[in-house]
Amino acid sequence: PFFQEEVSYYKIYKLNSSIVKTGLIIGIYFALVCCREKIQPAVVQADLSEAVYTDTTWFADCEIVFPETTDRSLISMINKIVLTPERIFLFDIQDKKILLFTRRGKFITDIRPHGRGPGEWLGITDFTVDETDREIIVTADRPYKFLYYDYNGNFLREKTSEAFYTEITRTTDNILAINSKVLEPKHYLSLLNEEDHRITVAKKIPLAFRCRGSYLLKSEHLYFTQNGDYTIYSWDNNRIKPVVTVDFGKYSYNPTQLNEEPHAPATRNKVLSIINVKEIRSNLFFNTNKIGLFVYNKTRHQIVHAYGITNTNLGIVLHNSIATEDTHNEIVAFSYDMPILQRKLTGIASDNPVIKQIQNAKEDDNPLLFLYKSI
Repeated sequence: PFFQEEVSYYKIYKLNSSIVKTGLIIGIYFALVCCREKIQPAVVQADLSEAVYTDTTWFADCEIVFPETTDRSLISMINKIVLTPERIFLFDIQDKKILLFTRRGKFITDIRPHGRGPGEWLGITDFTVDETDREIIVTADRPYKFLYYDYNGNFLREKTSEAFYTEITRTTDNILAINSKVLEPKHYLSLLNEEDHRITVAKKIPLAFRCRGSYLLKSEHLYFTQNGDYTIYSWDNNRIKPVVTVDFGKYSYNPTQLNEEPHAPATRNKVLSIINVKEIRSNLFFNTNKIGLFVYNKTRHQIVHAYGITNTNLGIVLHNSIATEDTHNEIVAFSYDMPILQRKLTGIASDNPVIKQIQNAKEDDNPLLFLYKSI
């Protein structure tokens, strides 16, 4: 109901007066009934063969980064990565903090103030980066507010918020956010205005389902998905437009089963949602709750499910990518926990400096980052 196009009225008016004078009066009126059309996206069936592909299938280069490990920079669970030419920003969703590194992995600082005072929070739900003003924007919980930091992690200011937002990203002029059902009776995708000391809502679009995970991501376009819905949408001119609906075949399920929750027998082994949509030229890369990476070729209208991506440099298989935003919209990121990586490379004799560095690392060192640049 929220993607609709108006059909204009067309009218043919009375013919000229000379025809009227001859006694032949012709009045022709065509009025097209005003209607609203649902935009029907193409339905594309996914190839679910779950093959393992080499990274050169979709990627031209891979930057491998060892994030520096210190007491303050320990990474528990990466939920989102934002890349600029000089910075790596990581959202650790488990420890509720933002970590700042150089592009070579040198630790800069962390952002995790604890409290209810100015510049503090008890919870954090998401962050985005304003590359124009070189600021980090964090949406906080308890109390609800937005906090602003510079690229070195220094606190700048904060703005109060009347709602609890689970995800945010930066548009050209606004912040786009997903609210959680706390104060509102429904979930909304909200277009936010940044006033002097507060965040206000400019536009709200009701959502059909509860949102979980990384459903709002900016790449060449800004993409949006929601739980229990197999359609990928783009945010264009402040409207949601459907791009493609994925047919997951044997892994599809009736959205009414969503109320039974993921652990119910009816939803076991089914695709529950599409997340982490990243557009790079002719491809849309995305994940689901199933292991692996899905790739939709917009030109060929084909979707393949890569159970794994073989890194040709190390000879290991990568599985799930991470929600990634970057300045030039060209990176798909993966991470790999160091202990598992070391076990895979145990006993391998190699002159590869990356393999040697992995083998000499400590087990509690931070996960390795694989930043793939698309072809």
